[in-house]
Amino acid sequence: MNAQPDQRRGVPSASGMQRLHECPASFDLERFAPPEEHREDAASGTRIHAVLGLEADAGTLSMSELQTLEMCSDAAAQVIEEWNGGPCMVTPDQTLYERRLGLTAFGKVLDVTPEATADFIFTGQADLILVKGGRALVLDYKTGRGDTAEAIDNAQLAALAVLVWLRYGVAEIRVVIVQPWAGKPTVADYNASSLAVAHEWLVAALDAAANSTPDQVRAGEWCKWCKAKASCPALRTLALQTVEVFDSATVPQGDTQRSALFARAMELSPERLLGAYRGLAMVKLMTAAIEGAFRARVTAGEMPGWTVETKPGNREVTDAQKAFAALAPFGITDGDMLEAASVSITALEEAVRKRSGIASQTPKRIVYNLTSKEAKDRLNEALTRVGALGRKADKQELVEVFQVEGGEP
Repeated sequence: MNAQPDQRRGVPSASGMQRLHECPASFDLERFAPPEEHREDAASGTRIHAVLGLEADAGTLSMSELQTLEMCSDAAAQVIEEWNGGPCMVTPDQTLYERRLGLTAFGKVLDVTPEATADFIFTGQADLILVKGGRALVLDYKTGRGDTAEAIDNAQLAALAVLVWLRYGVAEIRVVIVQPWAGKPTVADYNASSLAVAHEWLVAALDAAANSTPDQVRAGEWCKWCKAKASCPALRTLALQTVEVFDSATVPQGDTQRSALFARAMELSPERLLGAYRGLAMVKLMTAAIEGAFRARVTAGEMPGWTVETKPGNREVTDAQKAFAALAPFGITDGDMLEAASVSITALEEAVRKRSGIASQTPKRIVYNLTSKEAKDRLNEALTRVGALGRKADKQELVEVFQVEGGEP
């Protein structure tokens, strides 16, 4: 069986549009970067998006993911109602979930499907597109808590608006960021004039990327999600400039190091301190890049004395209804489940322990009938019995080991 083609088709995508605009050379640099490590937050977002896009059942989500799903759905419903102009649902001409559109070398936009053979130069996927007459609504869900540019300044949504404009021939497009953990949805409206401007901007950005050279990379906030940050010379230079403000070679080692660094920072002029502060994000990115590269080299067996150990992922409730039914004999209430939904599974352990009853109580201490370990064992047994206990993805931890050769550590 032939493998299905990459959805992005190996060309720039709307999700990386901000970085492409700021650093046109980043796309080619990313092509030679090592694969990204598994990130549980990204995997969680993918699961939630699959349910929102009607591609998976809500039963695949954890309690906390179900909470995010509900918040996204409620916010999207309000956005759609406002777009309709009232509570009465206007049936769209088209309702499209997780639709990827592609711009061809000839300027036409087509659906990107496994069967499509067009020469795409850019693609973008919208979480939800509603088309009604000469207008369209484009929603993009963000399931995390990180900073996201508002819709009016969002390069990803500007690119998606252009793709929807060229694909469906609408004159008005409303784009929306739905990120419930960051606040209310943000909205931007495009008309024929602003869509034409956005189109020119997109074409110019793609042309700059196609004609860029490796020495034209530019470092900035957009480096955060770049796959090539571990090897990017511009990011390395900027990070080192920030670190060198403190002349690290002269900082004493040992217990006084933290105090010495703080004193050095206090001596900086306001201008240099401001520059160092603005460079903090770059230092963090460089740190992440070094850690990522080191982990990759350890995994490849290129770092003697180091290995990667797999640690089991944290437990999580996989089926809320089954979990509630299994824990009801312990006195667990709806309130306990709702309270635990936004925290770790250990909250349910504590609820099981408390519901077992109080053995004794003093003004300073409460002794329960169950110990914490006994409550944990009961919780695990009950949830496992009904198939409602799972684990998140295993974690890979770097571990320094002793070298055998020569008998030296």
